[in-house]
Amino acid sequence: MNTIVFGNQQKRIQDLYLPLTVCATGPPKNEFLMDIWRNDFVPSFKRVVITDTAGMGKSTILKWLFLCSLGTSHGIPIFIELRTLSSKKPILEKIHEELCPIDKPFDKDLLLYLLKSGRFIFFLDGFDEVSYEDRAAVTEDVQTFIRKALDNLFILASRHESALGSFGDFREFTIKPLSKKEAYTLLRRYDETQEHAEALIAELEASKYEQLKDLMVNPMLVSLLFKAYSYKPKVPFKKQIFYRQVFDALFDMHDSTKGGAFVRKKNSNLDIDEFHMVMRDLGFTTAKIGKIEYAKDEICDIMQKVRERNNTILFQPQALLSDLLTTVPLFNKEGEQFKWAHKSVQDYFASQFIAIDAKANEVALLEKIYDGGHCRRFENILDMLHDTDNKGFRRVLLARLLKDYIKHYETQYTLPFPGISSSLIKERRQLTFGQVIAMGMVSDKEIVLCSSQGWTQASVLEKFFRKLFPKGVKPQGIFMIAATKESNLIGALHARPAMGLLPLLASKKYSYISKAKGEGGSFRALLSKGRNLITDDPMSPLNAPECFEAVNSVLRHTGFLIDIDQARRTLKSIEEEVDESSHVEELLENL
Repeated sequence: MNTIVFGNQQKRIQDLYLPLTVCATGPPKNEFLMDIWRNDFVPSFKRVVITDTAGMGKSTILKWLFLCSLGTSHGIPIFIELRTLSSKKPILEKIHEELCPIDKPFDKDLLLYLLKSGRFIFFLDGFDEVSYEDRAAVTEDVQTFIRKALDNLFILASRHESALGSFGDFREFTIKPLSKKEAYTLLRRYDETQEHAEALIAELEASKYEQLKDLMVNPMLVSLLFKAYSYKPKVPFKKQIFYRQVFDALFDMHDSTKGGAFVRKKNSNLDIDEFHMVMRDLGFTTAKIGKIEYAKDEICDIMQKVRERNNTILFQPQALLSDLLTTVPLFNKEGEQFKWAHKSVQDYFASQFIAIDAKANEVALLEKIYDGGHCRRFENILDMLHDTDNKGFRRVLLARLLKDYIKHYETQYTLPFPGISSSLIKERRQLTFGQVIAMGMVSDKEIVLCSSQGWTQASVLEKFFRKLFPKGVKPQGIFMIAATKESNLIGALHARPAMGLLPLLASKKYSYISKAKGEGGSFRALLSKGRNLITDDPMSPLNAPECFEAVNSVLRHTGFLIDIDQARRTLKSIEEEVDESSHVEELLENL
């Protein structure tokens, strides 16, 4: 088990793993403690996806369940890190490569026979870590593989991604936040002597736990807190301070066997500030590429470009890479590949690059992230930027979203809707912001026909929904709404740029932005309405009095609620904030 806390030391998952609980995102609200292999979890649902934010333990759960599945009667476990797939390396080739012994070939026909028999459990880790340029090809390939190997069991792990809508037949679970007791247990597991853990727990108990409550629910951040506190016995209160203290600890890490004064010499000859500057550029560059793992020539080439952009800092790429594996272990080497120790470390440095190095171009950069629909992809980066440079975040991203929302609210559902209450119309205006949804019945016969003809989900979207969407708006995935004995009521969703930012704002506890609760509503009235786009046309079948509330209940599963009055007040306050340049001019006056 690789951890930033222990660097390249060998640690067993059995010694560090704290059983986590996963919770279903929709009804019924199942919960499962991941302490053993449970027959009522993966074997029961057949296809499971675990989604959550950075550091919540998705990969750790998959590794633990992989070990627990050994010896069960449900199948042969195969663990695949999806970041190793690409348009040139499909999943079937990767499986064949993993099964091939070193001294003889493995019969590919035999592999296909075994896959058809349905005797495997596939653990597919890190969907969000697939390179951005290969994401579409890998998604299509994995979907096709799952469809053709349908009798096997599948469990997928990923951060939230819009592309996950493509796996609409997977049962989605998130990870339950750590309780106070669990966080303390985890701290103790990271400390063999218990000296630092007990001192930290005592300090937290004294008064500081509540101040850190939002961070203590995350296993990764709990481990970073331990690392930071071990280096400097001072409790950091913000996520980015965690990472900075961890970086300082790793950079100044001394070899205890050499005596307290020994500090490992850096091969790159960079001091701590120069190293941090280089890592900021490297973090943003690699985050933009959308990869965390690289061949040696590739990562050295990226580092060479970083060096050229920062020509006042001299270092050799290979020397820097050596430092990142040994003296400042922010990277791991796996076979011939080099990867960030954790994607959140890459995110930290990328957020620091935006806040510090790209300050002059921050507005243009953040607007490009927003307009390009990349907010969800860069969610953890923006999360840390929100705390590091809150003024810049508010002036660019929050202001842009609020402007778009107010415009949407004031122009949608303005015509009369006889028989519909004003509260339902108000809710519809809120729920339709940031998303375009079509819905309709698809019979079991049509689904069987699609499957028999080898259609991918993209083909289903093309066949049943594409023509309903406005020009230039492409449906991105299918989700199940309801089912009868013979038919399925399904939806097709397109997320606009604003939708990627809304989960982050809701998690930041903005009082006027919240995730809608997907509850209530009978879908019976929708079953005979055919396939339609949800619009503000009063003549649409979906806007009939008997359908309006049911459509709202569908939108609640994916939408957000924003109080329009508070949105207007917040935007006004942002626009009235004193510009930094005028503030500086005031300070310089009469100097």
